[in-house]
Amino acid sequence: MENVKARLWNLYDEEEKELMGQARAAQHRKLIKYTSAYNENKEIFKDYIHYLSLKNIEPIVVVMPFVKQYVKNLDSMQKEMFMELLNVLVEDIQYVDFNDADCFDDSDFMDTDHLNERGAIKVSTILMNMFKLK
Repeated sequence: MENVKARLWNLYDEEEKELMGQARAAQHRKLIKYTSAYNENKEIFKDYIHYLSLKNIEPIVVVMPFVKQYVKNLDSMQKEMFMELLNVLVEDIQYVDFNDADCFDDSDFMDTDHLNERGAIKVSTILMNMFKLK
């Protein structure tokens, strides 16, 4: 297995990045058709969030950042489905979408939608500061 720490998105040229972003988004777009699995997972998620609220635990839903070549090729329905998932919740949750942050660059990723060690440390540090964790 390739060393995950050694893989850096910024080592690819722009054409390779664009092709990989398109390909990965296309892979994920194919999953939209599985509506019964989505609905089942939505119910599981609702039940889990409810269970956490019964235990006085406020969950934090975190969307990790993606590279721009992936984001621009995502189907808008994917984000709509995700937001629908959050909007059906009765309980309060904390929600952080790192795709709205401008502190990530290509050297924080190992591929289109996974952070490398540097990016993971950056996210962890931001979350610890946001939620005053030690």
